[in-house]
Amino acid sequence: MDTDTDTDTETDNRHEEGQEQQANTGTGNPVVQGLSDTAQTLGASVQAMQQVLLGNMRQAAQMTLSMNQMMEELVKRAIHVSVVSQPSQQMGSCTLLLKVTNRSPIPLSQLTTKLWFIQHQHEDQDARVLTVKCIDDPDLEKTSLLGGYVEKSLLLAGEAVEEQPFISGSRQTALASGLASESSVVVETEWPVQITGKIAVEFASPGTGSTLAVSHRFGVHIWQLMPCSYQDAKPSSNIIVDGSAPVSISIEHARSIFKVPPTSGVAIGALFKMGSGNEYLALRVESISEDSGTAQCVWLSSSNGSRNTRLCSLVPALSEELLSLCK
Repeated sequence: MDTDTDTDTETDNRHEEGQEQQANTGTGNPVVQGLSDTAQTLGASVQAMQQVLLGNMRQAAQMTLSMNQMMEELVKRAIHVSVVSQPSQQMGSCTLLLKVTNRSPIPLSQLTTKLWFIQHQHEDQDARVLTVKCIDDPDLEKTSLLGGYVEKSLLLAGEAVEEQPFISGSRQTALASGLASESSVVVETEWPVQITGKIAVEFASPGTGSTLAVSHRFGVHIWQLMPCSYQDAKPSSNIIVDGSAPVSISIEHARSIFKVPPTSGVAIGALFKMGSGNEYLALRVESISEDSGTAQCVWLSSSNGSRNTRLCSLVPALSEELLSLCK
């Protein structure tokens, strides 16, 4: 009998200890279990919300980036850059008119202009020397493209170095929508030579503030570095350039290049002259097409001599340039 009593007592004790442990841990308590399940559900919901929020933030950031890129591209396409060459009366010199027009609805700030020049070919060392100077009106320094007077001379290279522009300058004020900014630059060489140029316009992005750039390539022809004029037909003692081939040129372009007066007609025997004083090359009109659109010409030289021989060496390149105007 005592053994059975002891066994029952031990069983009761273990049952009481189990109930006490369940009470301590909450196991078996419906209220506590419900709160635990709710907490787990809330935790999962919060985690899911965080993932959704993070995804939305990434999507918004990507959308903002895409909109900025689209806006930057639209602004860049609305920037018009032009370079127009005007010949001077000095051999080896011309004036470049630089113009940037803001056709976008957004003002351009921190506007910087850079110029590069590359020489195509040269006959001697002094043809490689190039001087570039800005001749803007001092009263317009704040609104000019290059921001005032700039001058630089150096030897032309056969290729451009992007990190080292030949000349650069900055506009001191923002360029408003619909307005244009200009600068005049004189290019001087000791001898006419074909030059390729590049202009790059940099400005701050309206969205991110990063630097945006628009570039434009242009060329300076040999004839643009020579004084060009027109002479009506009359007897002359000019000499035909040895080894030169006849050239067909557009009369319309010739009237513009050689400044033929509007009241003058281009006749057989007329001279299209390139050069100054007593040292020049000339195209003498030998015949004119039936539609009066082109003129067949021969090359003439003003005189003999070493200086004029050097001048005659430009004939092949000049012929190529003038022929390209007929295309």
